[in-house]
Amino acid sequence: MAEVRRVGKHEMQAVMEKVCGVFSSEQGIPMELIPVGEEYSPQWWGAFQNHRLIGTAAVYVENGQYHMGRITVDRELRGQRIGSALIEAVLADLFGQDVQEVFLDARRTTVNIILRLGGEIVGEEHDFYGEPCTPIAITKAQFRNRQII
Repeated sequence: MAEVRRVGKHEMQAVMEKVCGVFSSEQGIPMELIPVGEEYSPQWWGAFQNHRLIGTAAVYVENGQYHMGRITVDRELRGQRIGSALIEAVLADLFGQDVQEVFLDARRTTVNIILRLGGEIVGEEHDFYGEPCTPIAITKAQFRNRQII
């Protein structure tokens, strides 16, 4: 299984290359929309396998709310629960920091992971560059009280 941890500044170039590759090349999202500006106080995590970055996630603060996004897993490793492990580790870390709730605008795979972890859909699905995106949230209490599947 992958090791999930916060990434250091010296690893940010690799993180951004991976994030830009997935969001721009695979999903057709314009490059200018991909980076998370420093004004949002981003925190980054990586999933590593044999010291190789294989997944990413970012959390940032926007309008006083914590948001998670930029979630990636290498295409050839998808379906192995690496994304689930990454998201669960990020949420455990965040809720340990006294964060009370995390919001996402997520694709279906991530929505299913967050629902399995106790979260709930909080808005209508909408189109985002040709793919459905759903507003979803999870609270500290929901995460702590989740049923382990």
